[in-house]
This record gives sequence, structure tokens and C-alpha cells, in this order.
Amino acid sequence: MKKNRLFLLTIALLLFGVIVYGQSRSDSEREKSAASTNVTFDQNGTPLIFGATTQARSINSSNLNNRMPCVDQNWQYITPITIDNTGGASALTDYEVMLTVDTQTFIGAGEMEADGRDIRFRQADPCSLLCYYIESGINTATTVIWVNVPSVPAGGTTEIKMYHGNPAAVAASDADCTFALWEGFDDPATVFGTTCGTPTPTVAAGNLDLSWSTSGQIISDATFPMGEAYTAEAQVNSATGTWPGIYWAKETAQKSYAMLINSTDARISVTGGGTDFCSGHNWASALFPYTGTAGMWSITWESTGNIFGDFPTVGPITSTDVTYAKDEDLRLNIGGISSGSGAMQIDWIRARKYTATPPSSSLGVTVMNNPPAIVCAGDITANTDPGACGAVVTYADAIALDAEDGIIATTQTSGPLMSGD
Repeated sequence: MKKNRLFLLTIALLLFGVIVYGQSRSDSEREKSAASTNVTFDQNGTPLIFGATTQARSINSSNLNNRMPCVDQNWQYITPITIDNTGGASALTDYEVMLTVDTQTFIGAGEMEADGRDIRFRQADPCSLLCYYIESGINTATTVIWVNVPSVPAGGTTEIKMYHGNPAAVAASDADCTFALWEGFDDPATVFGTTCGTPTPTVAAGNLDLSWSTSGQIISDATFPMGEAYTAEAQVNSATGTWPGIYWAKETAQKSYAMLINSTDARISVTGGGTDFCSGHNWASALFPYTGTAGMWSITWESTGNIFGDFPTVGPITSTDVTYAKDEDLRLNIGGISSGSGAMQIDWIRARKYTATPPSSSLGVTVMNNPPAIVCAGDITANTDPGACGAVVTYADAIALDAEDGIIATTQTSGPLMSGD
């Protein structure tokens, strides 16, 4: 009986000494460890094999990137940017935020490429890049960059991150991806595929040349939900003749409001009689004399009785006209109405979401984009390689204890052996 008890106790203690995982051992047991053996771990830190001759597995940044595939160490710097919507009563979705970034300082410090091709943006999801568009002024203190931010809370803030500092990066600025509508007139096929009247659109050298003999408009393929407000902005090189303008038009009723001019004055106008997009307009605001037509024209139909825009050399123009309710989805149109000939040359046109109190932005402190930090388990020896742990685990030797005779000789088939056994 004594031998049987001793045999069972020996087997139990042998298993205890050999198979115990390092993670579950107490501090006192670690202090008693007298030898080492190697253990293979998977990327989750789970031991795979225990044995005296097993080769250790390194847990390094390449293993970690299998689980976080969007960590890219080619970008050397990260600058956090706070988007502040504390003054906004509504949450914003897919909203185009305008940033003003001092790219001159980044470029001068060697933290950004001179042409800005290495700029990237992310929000909470490290695997999803945000669409952005560099509008103007790279390598200046006031570079304008638009970023399409997926979500900004009402009355709160969110953070996005700007990645930069990668000489191998290719340009990713993309206006089509950033704005609700963008047409840069770089290709004869445009996003204005429908017409009314007799327009003659020609796309060349990155511009739209649009003319009409009596009236003529080109009409956007896209529609814009009536429950949201959008600002239309067009960079106009020139406009002449009878009633050139940009229009927000009701999709079905084809009634519209426009930023419209004649030879001397700008105004907001509204469809009078007629049944199509090209029907004549009446005044919906006061008349404002202008001294030039080149520059950015804009118009926003926010809600019924609330229409406003801007015109070069004039500034803001507003209208409280309630002839038509905003009760349909809208289309964006370009061209002329009524009788008479006219022409416009436009560099680009876009539509972006409108909110009465746009969110502001502020840049935080730039940090290095370091490799992921790996914290080694207590029994794993950290080596000097960045982001790596050498999986060398220390265990106590197996021993056999007899209640009457104390420690007795054992034969150990795996794990470290005691000196002299």
C-alpha cells in the first residue's frame, strides 16, 4: 500500500511539475525555478508544445499584424485632429469637414512630402481610410483639406488622425470620393447627363464651356434628399448673356431656385410660369450690382422660405421666398433660362452637406507612428527587438515526496532535470 501511495503521489507531482503553464504559476513558484525549457506559443499566447528541446516561437509585429492588418509602419507620423460639433444641435453623417493645416511646417520638418501625397486620414476604425481632398495651398500655413467624416455626434466631438511622412506613398486626394457631388470636367462624360432647352456643353482643358441660343440647362444625374440640406458651389471663370445661373430644382415639379445674373446684377430667383426646368424665373431677392462674374458662386436651399448663397464681388444674398415648398428631392442644374442667348465657363462644381453651425477643427501634438507595443507575460523573456517576445519559459523540476522518507529519486521524461539525477 505504501508503494502504491508513493507511486501515485510521484505521478501526480510529476504531472504538476511538468505540465503547469507559466501563466498560472504563483510568484513563489517562479522564485523556486531552477532551470529553463522552451515552449512554442501561438499568436494568442497559448502554449502549443512543452519539451526540453522545443524551439521557441517569437511573437513579433508581423504576427500581430495578422490580427491587426491595417497597422502600417511606412507612415512615420500621426497627428490627432479634434472635430468639434459642440455648437451643433444635430449629429452629422458623412459630413465634409474643412480643415486648415499648416503643411509648410510639416514639410519643413521633413515630416510630410512636399506635394502632400503621403497625407491620409482615419477615424476610429484603423482599417478604413477616410476620403479627403486637398483643395489648395500645399506647403503653406493655410492648406485647405476637406475630409469626409463618417460620424460626428450632436453637441460633442470626435477625433480623426492624419498620417503623414511616407516617401513611397502615392497621391490619394479624391474629390469624387469626398463630396456628395463633384464634377471637375476632366472627362467629356460628366455627372450631368440630362438636358432641357438647347444647351451646347463642351468639355476641354479641364473646363466646361456651356452655351445656349434661347435657354438651356444640364441636369445632374444624382438627386439630393429633401430631408437634408446641400450647398452647391461652382468655380466660374466667366458668365455672359441672358440669365446664366446654378439651380436647385425639384425633381418632379421641376420648379427651382437659382443664383442668377443678368448683365449687371446678381440675385436669387424663382421659377415663374412654365412646366419644365428651363422655364422663366422671377426675382426672389433684391438685386445686387456686381463688378465681375469670375469666382465661386453658391446656393443653398435649406428649407421652405430659407434660400441663400454667395456671389463674387457681392457677398451673401438671402431669400425668404415661399413660392415653393421644399417637399421633393432636388437636382442640381447649370445653364440659362427664358429667352435669349448666354454662355458660362466653369472650372468645377460640387455639392456638399450643409449645417447651420459647421464643426470646427484643431490639430493636436504629432507623435511617431511606433510599432505595436507587446507586453510579455511574466514567464516570457523580452528580447531587444522592437515588438518581439522570446518565448523562453521557466518551470520548476519535477520531484517526488514521500510523507515518511521525504524527497526520493525520480525519473523525469520531459522538462528540466535536477542536477545529479
